[in-house]
Amino acid sequence: MSRTPYFHRAVIGVLIFLAGMVFESRQATAQFCVCPATMQTTKRITICFNGAMQQVDVTFCDETYCPPGPPTTADPCDPPNDPINARTVIDRICPIGFVTADAQNLMNATISAMGFCCGDQAGIFACAAGATRADWIVRWAKCVQFDATGCLVPCPGSPCCGFRVAFFPGNPPGLCETLILDNCSDPTSCTSSTCTELQCFFPTQCCW
Repeated sequence: MSRTPYFHRAVIGVLIFLAGMVFESRQATAQFCVCPATMQTTKRITICFNGAMQQVDVTFCDETYCPPGPPTTADPCDPPNDPINARTVIDRICPIGFVTADAQNLMNATISAMGFCCGDQAGIFACAAGATRADWIVRWAKCVQFDATGCLVPCPGSPCCGFRVAFFPGNPPGLCETLILDNCSDPTSCTSSTCTELQCFFPTQCCW
């Protein structure tokens, strides 16, 4: 459990624009850490990384639920089948204007920035604007590598890191609380020597 500053960024304009959408579902096959090209969305977001605000293009697949509802398919991260706001698979992270070999903290910073307590940079929680709680199932590849363009990408057949978390904005006033509800990460290790194995944990602070 952690409490982090509740940022009000320019993304609020996007939240207001999208808040009227009743339901958006880019089917994520989110229980398998698979993000097919035909279902991908890419957004440029701002992350807090290595002591500076940087931009990345993050590619992901996402199911959003407006209003919150149970996942459309059974999910091992949500055995009770409780309502969620979004289910997301993060596929690819491309640094813009900077170069890094720090796969772990690049992933941490991107997940944080996409979360509700650190600005909802990707606009996943549009329908949760003004809510007192938002629930998220998020997954990403455990085994990753940097491609020739400097983008962080999954290794083929990678096992998956996965978490279900709840965000409580304004609890207490001026702060945002992150509660990890479930860790559904695959314990399998990476087998390729060319891949970096990420530690599976949900980053609860905003800067990395």
